[in-house]
Amino acid sequence: MRRRKPRGSRLTAKRKRRFRLRLVLVALALILLSCVYIWQRVTVITLSAQAKELRLETKRMQEIRKYLEVEVADLSSVPRIEEKGLQMGLTYPDLDQIGLIRELPDSTFLETRGFAKNVWARLRALQKSFLPGDEAVAKEIENEP
Repeated sequence: MRRRKPRGSRLTAKRKRRFRLRLVLVALALILLSCVYIWQRVTVITLSAQAKELRLETKRMQEIRKYLEVEVADLSSVPRIEEKGLQMGLTYPDLDQIGLIRELPDSTFLETRGFAKNVWARLRALQKSFLPGDEAVAKEIENEP
């Protein structure tokens, strides 16, 4: 005599397989989330170490900058430059060797009316200062309205 399996046993086998599949999927999800969490923590620790190194490097660079500013102030002092110049054989210029440079007024004329006219007037003034007299080769162009 053979015993027959009850009809409900097939359903329980399917349920067991589904349960196992769900259990495996949940375990995989937990493992994946754990890996992501561990990766995130390692990244945070690495970046915080790099940030600390950069802060130390910034502090060192600021100290170097302060030192170099003091060095520049020392090297560019007028008495030191005069002393070095005299050591190299340089002398002060005579009065006839000194020339004056004409300073142009500031550029506020750019905001005034007649910008092109002002620019043309400036160019003519420059032309006269560089090419005095009949040597001028530039010609004025009249604007047609």
